[in-house]
Amino acid sequence: VSYDLAAELLPEANAVQGTARISWRNPDRVPVDELQFHLYLNAFRDTMTTFMRESGGAHRGNSYDPNKAGHITLQSMDILRQGTQVGREDILPWLRFVQPDDGNPHDETVAAVTLPRPVAPGETIELEIDFYSKLPKVSARTGWEITGRGEPFYLVAQWFPKLGVYEVPGQRYVPEDAPSGKWSTHQFHANSEFYADFGVYHLHITAPSTYTVGASGRLQETTAASDTTLTHYYIAEDVHDVAWTASPDFAVFEDQWRHVAIRLLLPNNHADQAQRHLEDTNAALEQFDAWVGPYPYTTLTVVDGVGGANGMEYPTFITAGTTYKMPSWLRAPELVTIHEFGHQYFYGLLASNEAEEAWLDEGLNSYLETHVMDSTYGRGSVLDIPGLELSDTHLQIFSYVSGTPDRGPLFRRSWEYDTEQDYGVSSYAKPATVMHSLAGYVGWETMVEI
Repeated sequence: VSYDLAAELLPEANAVQGTARISWRNPDRVPVDELQFHLYLNAFRDTMTTFMRESGGAHRGNSYDPNKAGHITLQSMDILRQGTQVGREDILPWLRFVQPDDGNPHDETVAAVTLPRPVAPGETIELEIDFYSKLPKVSARTGWEITGRGEPFYLVAQWFPKLGVYEVPGQRYVPEDAPSGKWSTHQFHANSEFYADFGVYHLHITAPSTYTVGASGRLQETTAASDTTLTHYYIAEDVHDVAWTASPDFAVFEDQWRHVAIRLLLPNNHADQAQRHLEDTNAALEQFDAWVGPYPYTTLTVVDGVGGANGMEYPTFITAGTTYKMPSWLRAPELVTIHEFGHQYFYGLLASNEAEEAWLDEGLNSYLETHVMDSTYGRGSVLDIPGLELSDTHLQIFSYVSGTPDRGPLFRRSWEYDTEQDYGVSSYAKPATVMHSLAGYVGWETMVEI
């Protein structure tokens, strides 16, 4: 799949006006007669969506504001013939919402569109979609918020119509002898994250000229779009998502680790913590490179966001987070930054299905996070007070055994856990503890090979 995305930020509406030109190649040995899309922002449309029913309107302590809801509206959807405007065909009337997981008729986070002609094996179809994304007030992973200095902040994530993954026979859980592949396109659940195909993204972001912008990928150029706006053009290659941020209240810091240009964006009242973020970013790059494999991209943007926008990962772009005057003996910013960077590998390069197999990204990543934290900061890597030291390894073990460790297996679809706590323990702390136990049997050098 490949995307050419144009996005204009509309601050007065807390919205994005966008156009997506999308190319998709059929990987199957049989024709495919429909496409399926994620429309994740519709999770924040009202209190009847599956996400809201499951979460109760709160996510990680951040509450949903129904008066500041979000949604995505598809304004047009055309097939382009030979990549041109000639012979474009309107297929929006054939779009319908589907609910493959729970049948909730109020949930519109997955859409399917029947094609007038099936896509032949190996053939590529090209679409152009105009859409309007109304951003919610941040409660979970995306939206707008106000910084501590009273300025607007935007984290624009899961903001465009994103194709699901079409899995062919023999891929993951599709039987080898199945007559055809199938779409793996789950609704947006309170616990689940994401799954998408690799591709090339061209991203054109138009925002007020007074705003600092950061995004997935490499910045190619910045040009004037009008007297008061600039367009920032990024390319992200071999990734399966893109996200971006914009605010007039960012302090910008830059660093270089080997081939990687690091760009750190913090609200101005957190600027005194820049060195902490840069040090732990360098530590993460160094040790993941040594223990897992090379970081294949040339950029990494680290954002200190606001509220529920923090603690999230997108290819070459992560949100960390801290608070005003965070004490040095509490290494919460370091832990979050290292954890979110680790997602560049698990799930970023592994490309696991976070909705179905959360432990493969959260758990393996939590295990590696403990090694980076403890090797960098020692016995008190998380809490470093004389007489009261807590390492990240012991924090993970404590999180596992202090909950309900027998309540959830590692392998379960994320929305099928009984509680958010069961999901968290089984997806993060339990697999990290399992990996530590395994390392105790086989030794660290063998574990590195594993």
